[in-house]
Amino acid sequence: MDENDYNVLQEIKEQLTETQKLAQENNKILQHIQRSARANLVFRVVYWALIIGSMLGIYYYLQPFLGNIVETFNVLISVPEKIQNLNLPKLL
Repeated sequence: MDENDYNVLQEIKEQLTETQKLAQENNKILQHIQRSARANLVFRVVYWALIIGSMLGIYYYLQPFLGNIVETFNVLISVPEKIQNLNLPKLL
């Protein structure tokens, strides 16, 4: 083995070591990105569960009041119809 072959092998070894370090660094970065994505997914699921759960809770809490309001609204809507159905000449 002459000097030139030794230098080539040494250069290949250095490049391989550098590539290995870059691969390890990339692996750490990708693992961090993956952990962040998982945490973001969990956060979004909890976020939407809280929003939907609070909406259902508010509806459950307000449902008796809303029922009364809807019933009153229906009565108010039917008042003009009842007035039109009255036979005023008969009443007089």
